[in-house]
Amino acid sequence: MFDLGRYCAICGAAHPSVHAKLSHNIGMVVMRRVEWTEGQMCQGCLVRTYLKHTGLNLVLGWWGMISFIMTIVFLVGNTVHLVTGLIALRSASARQARAERQREAERAQTDAPAALERFKHTIRMRLKRGEDVEVIAAEIADAANVPHEKAHAFVVEQRAAVAEPSASA
Repeated sequence: MFDLGRYCAICGAAHPSVHAKLSHNIGMVVMRRVEWTEGQMCQGCLVRTYLKHTGLNLVLGWWGMISFIMTIVFLVGNTVHLVTGLIALRSASARQARAERQREAERAQTDAPAALERFKHTIRMRLKRGEDVEVIAAEIADAANVPHEKAHAFVVEQRAAVAEPSASA
């Protein structure tokens, strides 16, 4: 329903934006004038534009018979545009956050060996002191931001490397 964009036409910022048309009516007893703002709007500009048009409708929209009816139509229409626009923007933000978390998880999977390599000396020293493999793996997984399974496998690998020199002595 809404065309999601990347740039706001109002402020020019590179934020997720939604296309909306918000209107207000100015009643002048025997005449009326309609003005609107239409374009891609980020969340902040959408709310500010909604408040501007709503305020003008409430103050200047009621003066005249047709204006009275059109003001009600515009108030309802503007509110519908605001609510559906905010819903679209929030769901787009949620999708974007999910995609970012997925990319980070994939990056952690591929970068796990390099990230764990930085902790090799610390792991070996802790193993020599007799610390538990599970405790070391859990702490290193958090510190390196890698999956626990990868950290556990790396710690077990380092335990074998630490045990080799003493077995040959």
